[in-house]
Amino acid sequence: MVGMLDEAVRANVLADEGDSLVFRHDLLRQAVYADIPPADRRALHREAAQQLVTAGHQPIEAVSHLLTGALPGDEEAVLLLRRAADDVLPVTPALAADLLTRALELTPPRRPSGFEVGERAIVALTRAGRNKEALATGERLLARQPPPAVSSRLQAAISATLWNLDRAEDLRHRLDATLAAGGASPETAARLRALRALALSRGNDLSAARADGEAALREAVAIGDREAHVQALFGLGETALNAGETAEALRLFTTLSAVDPAYLPEEVMACQHLDDFARGERLLARATGQKDGSLREGMLLWSQGHQRLGLGQLDDAEADFVTVERLENEVEAPVHQVNARVIRSRIGLLRGDLAAARHDLVAARKRLAVKPNPGNTAAVRFLEALHAGAADDHALALERLREVQRHDGLLRWRLLRTWVDEAVRIALRGGDRELAEDLAAQAEAHAARNPDVPTATGLAAQTRGLVANDVDLLGCSVTLLRGGPRPLNRAAALVDLGTALVNAGRRAEAVEALTEARATFAESGAHAAAARAQGLLGRAGARARRASAGPRPSQGWEALTASERKVARLVAAGHTNRSAADLLVVSPHTVNTHLSAVFRKLSVNSRVQLTRVVAASEDD
Repeated sequence: MVGMLDEAVRANVLADEGDSLVFRHDLLRQAVYADIPPADRRALHREAAQQLVTAGHQPIEAVSHLLTGALPGDEEAVLLLRRAADDVLPVTPALAADLLTRALELTPPRRPSGFEVGERAIVALTRAGRNKEALATGERLLARQPPPAVSSRLQAAISATLWNLDRAEDLRHRLDATLAAGGASPETAARLRALRALALSRGNDLSAARADGEAALREAVAIGDREAHVQALFGLGETALNAGETAEALRLFTTLSAVDPAYLPEEVMACQHLDDFARGERLLARATGQKDGSLREGMLLWSQGHQRLGLGQLDDAEADFVTVERLENEVEAPVHQVNARVIRSRIGLLRGDLAAARHDLVAARKRLAVKPNPGNTAAVRFLEALHAGAADDHALALERLREVQRHDGLLRWRLLRTWVDEAVRIALRGGDRELAEDLAAQAEAHAARNPDVPTATGLAAQTRGLVANDVDLLGCSVTLLRGGPRPLNRAAALVDLGTALVNAGRRAEAVEALTEARATFAESGAHAAAARAQGLLGRAGARARRASAGPRPSQGWEALTASERKVARLVAAGHTNRSAADLLVVSPHTVNTHLSAVFRKLSVNSRVQLTRVVAASEDD
């Protein structure tokens, strides 16, 4: 062997680098590799993997050889793939899913160890967002009719997948059947009970959800099972949030994210429900700075989009929701796509971009056809009510709002929590006073549960003021909303107050309120809302003023948002998407969304062309 290697070195095929021999050119390596018979090639790869492990290398370093050299029934290869997957799961779940899927392929179907490998594969696939693949894997394994203890573990693994696919009712039925069948270990039983609490959090009987969650949490702590602990906290947090108990939800989600950082987005959104956007911003900055990939990026971007939306940053919010949809398309897990399109359409209505708003409405309807659950249906019906109201079709708007009201109270209030003032206006314009009263009562009940949350108390005063046509209550709502972080809610309350003041003949006060509303809307880019405030100013007798800047053009440098310009300048300066993301403290996926919009708006298709356009814009 040594003589053959010496000959290869003399022939300039190999180069001696002291501790190792390397091919002088990759083409030579490829040529030699191609001449090796496939069977011998697999054997060499398998031997290389064994040598690496024997020499003390990490299993992940042997993976490329294992994937090529292992054959079905190779138990050692399966074990190494499992160890490598365990190492990378917290960092790159997609790679872990690939490794475990391969390990499952190498495990003969009749071998009991296949169920354990399959369970791990389901978990990794779910963590990677490949929910359909995870569910299909679980169904294939269950079709082999494993023993009850194994079947219950597989059902527990599949449950997270069903939750991600928004199939709460299916999840509950499966869990009920699995728990009734018995045979689960104490750890698995605790996990199943915790998952049942999570499924029940989407129903009307929240007391049952809370009871199951608390029982599962006690069991998890007693037996020391981390997974059951996490699931129980998640179920209890969702139950508290749906019950409107936002302080309790934040407490639970804070505890949960300390146990498992992957749930930090839930903590962020609980902060938003409590109007603590400053804490939410700190959490988002901390999460965005993480490079280990342990967070669910789609959910993190979803929480970030709501943060930007709540703060009136419409451009950045839209970019986040676009990015969420793109990420979900990549992993074929359309969790948020209906609601993302609903929000984007609403942003279009606020801006006055009716074409974009209608386009997103159509897209939301198409996505609803794929996921026609009650929550998605209510969201799309409410969006249709907003579109009808914008077209002054108050009868159709009222009909669609009534359809929303036919859904259970949980989903209705979860949807309307920060939009209830718009729902009340639709009811009043359509002549349904009873519905308006009901909506105002819901807002007041929510405020009673959350007396320290300015948005909750402000909306309660605003909706009651609208129903009672009470100027003082509307003024109180503005005062309360000034204590909160949501400029668009405050501006809407100012418009309601200004309208009431005009009707009461208090024109000077009306002008003051409407002027502030117009400026707030314009600053957020809600140009249609600003224009409506301007029209009301005319009714109040205010002097005509030069129109403020309207919607941006659709093409050219002026069409770019502030964030898109920052990205364009950084890329033109030579930054990669990753380095630009690090500087802006955002996700590289968000930078990619901004850059795609920049290319489209500037009609360029390369970074070189972009650099020229940026240079020209700086010279102007």
